[in-house]
Amino acid sequence: MSVITNNLFNKSSYGFTVGTGNITVTTGNISASAAINADVVSATTTVTGGTGVTATTGDAIVSNGYFGLAITGFLKINSFNALYTSDTSTTNIFVGDSVDPAQPETVTLNNVAVGKGCFVTLGDGASVAGESCYNTGFGYNSAADPLKHKEITSFGASCATSMGDRGLYLGYKAGYSSGTGVNVIMLGAVTGDGLSGTDNENIFIGYNNPGINDNLYTLRIGSATGTGAGEINVAIICGITGKTSTSGAALLINASNVLGTTTSNLDSKQDIADMGDDSDVIYDLLPKTFKFINDTDPKPKQYGLIAEDVAVVFDGMVLYDKDNKPWNLSYHFLPPMLVNEFKKLEARIRNLEGV
Repeated sequence: MSVITNNLFNKSSYGFTVGTGNITVTTGNISASAAINADVVSATTTVTGGTGVTATTGDAIVSNGYFGLAITGFLKINSFNALYTSDTSTTNIFVGDSVDPAQPETVTLNNVAVGKGCFVTLGDGASVAGESCYNTGFGYNSAADPLKHKEITSFGASCATSMGDRGLYLGYKAGYSSGTGVNVIMLGAVTGDGLSGTDNENIFIGYNNPGINDNLYTLRIGSATGTGAGEINVAIICGITGKTSTSGAALLINASNVLGTTTSNLDSKQDIADMGDDSDVIYDLLPKTFKFINDTDPKPKQYGLIAEDVAVVFDGMVLYDKDNKPWNLSYHFLPPMLVNEFKKLEARIRNLEGV
């Protein structure tokens, strides 16, 4: 072993070669204008000049201190043929078999890829400035195809395999699809894996939440209602009970778990006509009392209608589930229908009284 102790070795003209063994610097610096080839560089050691430290058969180790790099091109660690760069490719870090040799890129910058197959086709060799930039991927085959895309952040094996710009993907196979949506957030394993369209501005949350093609500006939590894979059987949002809203519209939900409110302005409606005798159907409704099976004991008495009964006389008021079975009722239909019947009844009374 060759040892340099308390000295500064800075004479490139002398040359310094260790055929076998180690170079150990206990204190001080090693400076060179050419490459330094060694097995071990240890202690608080500064290496300047040349092309840095190359360990061809051993390790380059800093055992006490720090190892700093000023990256102006690519840093590759165990990366198979990853350096396909030109002067315009800067500040990229690849750890693992990161970049496909068949996809040399000339303008990539500020990308971080950690994991075998991560960013396997970063760029296509013909990108322009501003493309294939600011992407971060962690995990095997993560963001495996950010072809000419930018600002993708992916954490998880096989996630974000083919998506658009500015996406956040977290979880195994999150965004594992052929979609090209931009500004997308997908959280959860196998989330958004079935998309194939331009599904922009969406947020998908939950395991096995595949989404629906051509969704736009959609927040989707869970894949369905139930107890199967990715389904949610109970949804709890705190901070609502006991809180009074002095104004607003009623919240409605359909059998597809879509939340929303109705609108009453003229601009949102067409085919407007007087109700006439359409409200007569309310006389055929059969109000009932009942108790809900899933209520906790003692179960309180409830008042309302039975969907199957209503379907016989007023099918337009019935909501059906995914199996086409009566599921609920559009109770908000009743108030305007009752108002119409009250007005008709008042007109009859006035006619009888000769008013």
